[in-house]
Amino acid sequence: EVDPSLLTIKNPPQTRPTPAQAPTRRPTQVIVPPPSPSSAEPPIKCPNYKKDEKINMDRICKVGGCCDSVRSASEYCHSMYSFFGGNMGEICTGCCQKKLAPPPPLHDTHQPIDCSTIDSPFRICKPSSCCDEVKSTTSFCEDKYKKYGDQIGSICWYCCSQPKEVDPSLLTIKNPPQTRPTPAQAPTRRPTQVIVPPTRRP
Repeated sequence: EVDPSLLTIKNPPQTRPTPAQAPTRRPTQVIVPPPSPSSAEPPIKCPNYKKDEKINMDRICKVGGCCDSVRSASEYCHSMYSFFGGNMGEICTGCCQKKLAPPPPLHDTHQPIDCSTIDSPFRICKPSSCCDEVKSTTSFCEDKYKKYGDQIGSICWYCCSQPKEVDPSLLTIKNPPQTRPTPAQAPTRRPTQVIVPPTRRP
């Protein structure tokens, strides 16, 4: 054997065959559905309202505030009920962890009223004040009776913590008293006139 360095054609080095690689699979794409409304963030974000000077969340949520089991008659809470409208229930639930009391039922006669426009509704509604069954003679209540007229019936029903009926004498629109119908009387008959013939003389 000659020196391999003298040869131009050399045997290539022997390499072991590599096993066939399995084809690479792409990872399965998982589509995540959007969150349901129940798991989504609530539309009302309490921290945003804490920056508003007109809204005092502590005052709304405190005991004796606007979200108790009985609706408040205070002027501030009525302004909040009017401001938030139908969202007031979400404010009480999401920000105060309380349940808003339902509004008063509709009255047969008194029309609903915006209580946020009423002056001193809490004082009007408190016991021994303007919404008792017998009208008050205090100067404060007399002033409110003159100022609001027939609306005092709506104020006492819709703006107080508990609906109240006012003294009917305060209302100009009153139900007429119910009178029992009298039974129909039989027509009076005139007495029958009897004509007696004159007697003949013998």
